[in-house]
Amino acid sequence: DYVKDEETAVEPEMEESAMAMMKQLFSGMKFSYIVNINGEITDTDAENREGSAITLVEMDFDKIMKNPEAFKNLENMQGDDSDKAVKAMKDIEGVKVEMKNRIRVEFR
Repeated sequence: DYVKDEETAVEPEMEESAMAMMKQLFSGMKFSYIVNINGEITDTDAENREGSAITLVEMDFDKIMKNPEAFKNLENMQGDDSDKAVKAMKDIEGVKVEMKNRIRVEFR
């Protein structure tokens, strides 16, 4: 016989407890993927440039965890179409992401 698993609702107390644990786990955690150019950038179409560094992805979990809904949305994006996920991440406080699949950088 085929038995369908029923979805179980998470009780609010358990959800709050889990979020508190996640906040503690991710406290102070930052992740970034930065390209440092060996030279002076003379022109680029990258959105997040500081000096000779271009940030492709940056996540500050202290800022992200201040908005539990945003964190849940990040969790739910796992396995999503990458373009869709990147667009959704753009609006989350604490996340910096390059929107283009390919960027242009000129340097000397």
